[in-house]
Amino acid sequence: MEKKTNNIFLKKGLSKLLWSIPFFFSGPIFLFQSFKNIDHDFFIYVFILGVILMLIAIINCFFGIKFLLNGFLGEKNKKSLY
Repeated sequence: MEKKTNNIFLKKGLSKLLWSIPFFFSGPIFLFQSFKNIDHDFFIYVFILGVILMLIAIINCFFGIKFLLNGFLGEKNKKSLY
């Protein structure tokens, strides 16, 4: 029996990976700018924004890879091994 790729999961995974690319660039830029201006009043806000953007990028990338693997390999069985 030959497994067929699931195009819905494949497109969804690629979409999530492509949407994470801008966050991978903007997060470190905001973080670097916040560390350059530690004595500024908005330091903590820019720092928090940079951290949030990087977390969004990591989470989107994780789910994108998960959807890609589900698209290529099929969904995991929900049966327990015990």
